[in-house]
Amino acid sequence: WASDQAGCLPADGVNQVLQDFNIVQWSSTEGRWDGVRRVDLCRSEDMMNRIVKSILYMQQTPKAGVNSGLQSIVMQQGPLQFFKSRIKTIFVETEAHSRECLMGGVVAYVDRSEHNSMHICPEETKRFSTSLMMSYILLHEARHIDGFGHTKCEHGALGKYDASSMGSGGCDPDFETQGSYGIGAAFLLDIYQAATDPVEKQAARSNAVIDLMQRFNKLPLGLKEGALTQTKGGDVAFFDGENQFPLKMSPNFGVMSSRDDAPVFFGRDGSAKTYLYSDKLAETEGGFAKQYRTEFSEDDQNTLVDLHYSTDEQGYSCFLFERKIHCGRGTESDVVISLSLIKPIGFIHNQNSVVLKENLLYISSADGYVYGLPLNYEQLRRSSESDFVKSKKPVNLASLVTITGKGDFAVDLTGQLSNYQKSKRKWTVVPAFKGQIIRKMISPYLWSKQIEEL
Repeated sequence: WASDQAGCLPADGVNQVLQDFNIVQWSSTEGRWDGVRRVDLCRSEDMMNRIVKSILYMQQTPKAGVNSGLQSIVMQQGPLQFFKSRIKTIFVETEAHSRECLMGGVVAYVDRSEHNSMHICPEETKRFSTSLMMSYILLHEARHIDGFGHTKCEHGALGKYDASSMGSGGCDPDFETQGSYGIGAAFLLDIYQAATDPVEKQAARSNAVIDLMQRFNKLPLGLKEGALTQTKGGDVAFFDGENQFPLKMSPNFGVMSSRDDAPVFFGRDGSAKTYLYSDKLAETEGGFAKQYRTEFSEDDQNTLVDLHYSTDEQGYSCFLFERKIHCGRGTESDVVISLSLIKPIGFIHNQNSVVLKENLLYISSADGYVYGLPLNYEQLRRSSESDFVKSKKPVNLASLVTITGKGDFAVDLTGQLSNYQKSKRKWTVVPAFKGQIIRKMISPYLWSKQIEEL
């Protein structure tokens, strides 16, 4: 097995790809499609080099036979044969020529009326810099030739996005129908099992896990919804509303939060890591994590109490420090508000709770009260600590989550985890956590023993 290594492409391999596929590029100066006859073998950033390299990568991928637990047509046929039987012509577009590429966010697309053709948007492919992920994109789009489309996502961060979007959605109904995300996830898991390069192996596993958690409305591989708990000793476990299942990861004392349905841990050493079913935590991507690593002082990092990633298009994300709150949204200027009265324990944000009904981001305070922040970022910009809405009475909660079908669960200020008995209007200690001091709880989180043990 050959990993995605640097170096020049083999000339004979490139010539074979150019014989097997009609690769054409739009010429803005000539206003026409020009066939690609030569590829710079050593210029790895060149679009033609990347396309050819990805096709050669498929050729090296072994057929099915690994024990991923996901049988897929793409691995039964072999990735290259799967791709060749569906795609004959590859159009390399420009934003000026393609309306789809101009819209942004589109990496590649097919038009079934064109018969066995695929269009690639070069600018967007820069997000997929490895042959592993470029191959994944090409195979994903090739499956659309067979008539497989997408549907609106029904859960998680993508579900919230699709609910307010006019698009067709970003999910498949399930894995079993073997749509574009189905063959993509199986391909990545096969690479994970076959690869020997540790970086490539982890990349394949992480991206497969993200798709399995987010891209199927019928959850595959025994995934179920619950919450994550973090003890004072740093142990992290999945909780389904009745039982806890320790995650296969070392104790982590970083501040735990959730980003795109995956748990993140921001350490007081300036680190920002993401757990994707592996003890080898991945570097957390995005501007929020980058800001934490590079823009905050050691004093700030040493006083980090909590953080909140917004999942609402109109919402905002925040860092909570011992003496201030630092929030931002997109490219807008940040808002920093000093805290002198509130002694922060953490954030509480729950959209479905019967205990705190308003859909607000709250700061839990050591005095037992919670303080609601404005819904609107512009309102926050004009606010001070005194404008935060104080609860009418102490609620004494450090964390509050809702597990579908199981109700509200909370961690109180002593670290005890309880379930809210709606009929009795009281909290009852969860037996599975008796004697444990819980530091924080987040939800929703999808967990599967089968994926954990891959």
